[in-house]
Amino acid sequence: MVDTSGRMAILGMVVMASLFMAITIRPLLSSTVYEVDPTANQALKAAVLQQQQQIRTLTSAIANHKPSFPSPLTSRPSPSPPASLIKGWREFGVPSPSVAPAAPTGDKVLCIVMTPPMEQHELPPFWKLVAVYAKHCDGVRLAATDKFLGAQHDPAMVRAANASQNVWVALLHLPHAPESKRNLFEKTYMSFLFAYQTELQNYGWFVGQNLDAVFVTENLKHLVKEHNLDPDDKHYLGHVHYHQIVPFNAGGIYVLSRGALAAYGELIPTLAHMKRSPYTGQRECVDVESQDEDVRLGICLASLGIPPTNVKDSKQRDAFFSFRVSDHHKLTYNPTDWFFKNKPKSIVEDCCQEYPVAAHNFKDMHEHERVLDKMYNSKSYKETQLVSKLDWLRAEGCLDLGPGSRFASRSECP
Repeated sequence: MVDTSGRMAILGMVVMASLFMAITIRPLLSSTVYEVDPTANQALKAAVLQQQQQIRTLTSAIANHKPSFPSPLTSRPSPSPPASLIKGWREFGVPSPSVAPAAPTGDKVLCIVMTPPMEQHELPPFWKLVAVYAKHCDGVRLAATDKFLGAQHDPAMVRAANASQNVWVALLHLPHAPESKRNLFEKTYMSFLFAYQTELQNYGWFVGQNLDAVFVTENLKHLVKEHNLDPDDKHYLGHVHYHQIVPFNAGGIYVLSRGALAAYGELIPTLAHMKRSPYTGQRECVDVESQDEDVRLGICLASLGIPPTNVKDSKQRDAFFSFRVSDHHKLTYNPTDWFFKNKPKSIVEDCCQEYPVAAHNFKDMHEHERVLDKMYNSKSYKETQLVSKLDWLRAEGCLDLGPGSRFASRSECP
């Protein structure tokens, strides 16, 4: 345990670092979205490096200290975070949990976008994409490390993206290893920990979203209403696969209900503070360096007795998809293929529910944004505030699905 004098020293170091960061970073519209001053970039990077060293030192000093976390479903005072989370809480203005409402708030959806470091040319389409999601998600959190903030962000683009004033940067410190594709599991669970500690009572559904996954908030709300899912129960939604150690949800999107996040959030600090082991295909919920974050999440939730929730319709059709919806209309059934394990042959002839929730494999952010724009300007959305399967296909492009094509019987594409 860190004694009182040690804690005062830690607080002093953090306050000094925070004062320096306040000079070089200015808030935009929301208290946790920032415009990086181009003239101060070098100083900012130097400060970040210095703070990273401080955090490593502090983390080592309290390595044997296991923090206790307050009950998630009651009104909570601001906790004192472990040193590994100081960056998220102290330096970048994360809202205090004490401002959360006294009672959980229905079916609101928080979109947690796994935001990687980006090249300069990727930033304009990224911020346009964020602007679209900000109009439809009840809140957007950009789960990022300081590598993302080190880029030259155009203030006008950031302001436009945050016109709804519901976009915040959830700045993460990863205690085990730097951000990389190989370390995606750690970033994912720290993103959910951030939401658990700060906003559990504000939302009913927490969507972990990779940038190559298209997601329609309104269709998710329709789905959970159709299945009468209570956000305070333990639900884990997505496209289910059965070819790994446990059934798990994949496809760039995984949705946790408030009840599921409350249970998982209690477990995550154990991952964050345990000694990392080399990845050898562990069947247990342990911290490992892995880019199979969806599999590892499934293993951890299974250890808590939370399997994927069945949200198929009466025809056994899916609402979440590992590939594009148009590609699911072109699949050829192969019972020996990993994708079709424990899945009926009927899914190739009639794969998809009338109101899809999410689809995967949109690697180009320009295209991702264009597809969303077409969906939200479609006839079905204008009339019902939902995106129909046909309008989803039209937005993706009905290539090889129209009359006379091999797969014409599987869709209504013109």
